[in-house]
Amino acid sequence: MMFISYHTMLVSYHVMLVGYRAMFVNYHAMLVSYHVMFISYHTMIVSYHVMLVSYHAMLVSYHVMLVSYHVMFASKHQKKRNDHSNNQLILSKNLLKHPSTFSKSPITFNGFAVFVIFVSNCNFKKMKRNIVLIVIAVIINNLSYGQITDKEKDLLAKTTDTLDGWKNGGTFTFNLSQLSLSNWAAGGQNSLGFNALVNAFANLKHKNSEWDNTLDMGYGLIHQGGKSAPYQKSNDNFEFNSKYGQKASKSWYYAALLNFKTQFAPGFNYPNDSVKISDFLAPAYLIGALGMDYRPNNVFDCFIAPVTGKLIIVNNSTLANAGDFGVTPSVMDTSGKVITPGKKTKFEFGGYIRASLKKDIMKNVTLSTEADFFSNYLKNPQNIVVNWQVLISMKVNKYISATLSTQLIYDDKAKIVIDSKGDTGPRTQFKELFGVGFSYKF
Repeated sequence: MMFISYHTMLVSYHVMLVGYRAMFVNYHAMLVSYHVMFISYHTMIVSYHVMLVSYHAMLVSYHVMLVSYHVMFASKHQKKRNDHSNNQLILSKNLLKHPSTFSKSPITFNGFAVFVIFVSNCNFKKMKRNIVLIVIAVIINNLSYGQITDKEKDLLAKTTDTLDGWKNGGTFTFNLSQLSLSNWAAGGQNSLGFNALVNAFANLKHKNSEWDNTLDMGYGLIHQGGKSAPYQKSNDNFEFNSKYGQKASKSWYYAALLNFKTQFAPGFNYPNDSVKISDFLAPAYLIGALGMDYRPNNVFDCFIAPVTGKLIIVNNSTLANAGDFGVTPSVMDTSGKVITPGKKTKFEFGGYIRASLKKDIMKNVTLSTEADFFSNYLKNPQNIVVNWQVLISMKVNKYISATLSTQLIYDDKAKIVIDSKGDTGPRTQFKELFGVGFSYKF
């Protein structure tokens, strides 16, 4: 039994010895890893310093190249000055040989230069004569450089505004859309549509006054269905705007504005194309306003007019008799016969604000927006008439462009069908138009 215990203790001792040796091996392995990491760290430090030395070497090379460039530039500039001085020296010698040419020379000498030339004509020794000639050449050289500098200063000192005068131009855009279906299981209808836009301007600037004129026209048709289906109007507007301003301060102008809006062709409530809901000059809006124009830069403009006259024109008897667009309707008897025709015009007096912004939001993409607000002092001034237009132009190349335009209108005098019974009332009107096509800037 004691023998077994002895052998057990002996085995345990050997196990402990093996464990100790394993720990010793691990310790040396860790020590080796540490030295490897230490060597790697120093290697990284050495690499960093090598990179730093390379960077400084590149920096020194750059400065050497820069110094060489300046030396070459200085040498070239000095050569030009030497050539110029030699030419002036030759000219001075010619003038000394032919004093009568002074009056014909294009160079204007000051009193000191004339005195030196006079002294050089005296009978001094040859060396002194050469010294005088050199002095003359230096003076002429400095005079010529001084004259150029003075001209440059005069040019920089000019404050004449080069933008004075007329500036005009515009853009013509023609967009086309087409859809053709043949045996198409999902269904649909063939369609063909086009839209034409013209935006032109003619602006005059003279000293402290500015006169800006713009003309915006648009017309579009769409044909959907068979050959017998009629073309329907998709876009129709005509707007002329003229504004004159006299500068009052850095960003403010005393201003007067004239604005005219209408459409080209009759409009219908499709699919019913037998009854007109609008027509040429029905409606038309003429606005005359006096106020102040805020123009801090060439991007934003805001015209504020507390004194504004607005004339509403409805040049269509049927629409005028119905009292459309706010005019006074006709008076009829019980049988429906017109006793007193409806008024074709209506005058309103109120306040007017017109704000516009035009900016290149990114390369070849231009944002243009205009918003009009009018409040009639004489009736329901809280009902403000709003007309907000947005145009985004995306230019593909010189002749191809894409346009996205929207228009939001709210007018409490516009009668919109609001239910199936035919009841009408004011509603927010919204139009969106997107097209890709031909664009020409003139």
